[in-house]
Amino acid sequence: MDLVEHGLYIIKDEFFVRFPYARWNWNKEENRPCYYAVKDKSGVYWMIPMTTQVEGLKAKIKKAEEKYGEGNCIYYHVGIVAGKERGFKIGNMFPVTERYVLRAYEIFNHPYVIETANLNDALRSRAMKYLSLVRSGKARSDCDMISIMHMLLSD
Repeated sequence: MDLVEHGLYIIKDEFFVRFPYARWNWNKEENRPCYYAVKDKSGVYWMIPMTTQVEGLKAKIKKAEEKYGEGNCIYYHVGIVAGKERGFKIGNMFPVTERYVLRAYEIFNHPYVIETANLNDALRSRAMKYLSLVRSGKARSDCDMISIMHMLLSD
């Protein structure tokens, strides 16, 4: 399967078995949740978990913006996907390779790719800033996403 940046994907249970972490979103028998794909300069795809529980994320975004300034929450974002408000948990993103992608998330039997430039730009910017902070040791990743990336690249 060829992954497409800004596409939505379902991840195989095999990934969550190989890389167990208590805070992963439950995979719901490989039907959901779906993940938003961002590709970094090295070619690794980072999957950002999506959620319908937007109100909770809005409260977290507000709290972060009170501390760091408006627009400066890199851990969460809210945007419109297929006409509905959805939350993105950037602080819970993780790397994958095509091996662990079950399929593209489909709407009306077509793989769904977000084409809203503002949303894509905001998600990419926040994800790459978060990744940069984790790599430099200025932010912490609970799931040790850098180690997972290295294991995936060595497969």
